[in-house]
Amino acid sequence: MSGEQKQKQHANREQVQRAGEVLDAIISSVRKALQDIEAIKNDIASLEMRIDAIEENDLR
Repeated sequence: MSGEQKQKQHANREQVQRAGEVLDAIISSVRKALQDIEAIKNDIASLEMRIDAIEENDLR
């Protein structure tokens, strides 16, 4: 393998490594976003239960 090919191969490896790091960061961000969405869904469910309880109380 020529010196130029070795340089290109090394550059490609570095690019692949950086791309992997970027993908890891994206995956981490998506996981965090999914956790945030789950927390929001739980908050909404809690608020709906409170609203139902208030409405039930008002009907009495």
